[in-house]
Amino acid sequence: MKLLVQDFATHPLVPGCLLASIVTSVNARKFQALDATALTAFNQMGTPDIAAHFQTLGALDETQRERLISADAQFMAAYQEIAKGI
Repeated sequence: MKLLVQDFATHPLVPGCLLASIVTSVNARKFQALDATALTAFNQMGTPDIAAHFQTLGALDETQRERLISADAQFMAAYQEIAKGI
């Protein structure tokens, strides 16, 4: 599990497995088990794909999906701006 949360290959700020763990509700876990294999797959997905996946499961509605993607884009823009100065 430690390697999963240290995988920043797809997203430099939030590994997909962490985002998936935060997004999922108890009800969504009935349809999508969050075992190591599933979490590894989320690390290969971008935020829009993860959000769409959980919207399909009913864990997010359209507004929540849009807010999640927007917040991610804002944080990424800020991160990239800061990284320029390093």
